[in-house]
Amino acid sequence: MSSEIDSSTLLSRASQLIDLAKKAGADAADAVVVRSRAQSVSVRLGKVEGTESSESDDFSLRVFVGKRVASVSANPGFRPHGAGRTRRRHGQGLAGRPLRLPGR
Repeated sequence: MSSEIDSSTLLSRASQLIDLAKKAGADAADAVVVRSRAQSVSVRLGKVEGTESSESDDFSLRVFVGKRVASVSANPGFRPHGAGRTRRRHGQGLAGRPLRLPGR
């Protein structure tokens, strides 16, 4: 995994996403953090041809405003100050009003 990012940091960032959404005007929000690891080995005619390994940490945020729902994803590099881009891309369509993020 992203060894520099431990599980508690990932959960803290998910909590930050939810808090930002609520401060921005969401009626409710939830977040999912997924940590995955995959390894594969290619064998041909009894000999190893290659190996591959992949790791990822991903966030998904669902925001509710009235009867509308928006969903966005982020990578582990999420920083709260980057949430403004999410507002511009997704938030304005939620209830016909933009979400107000702190510091924006």
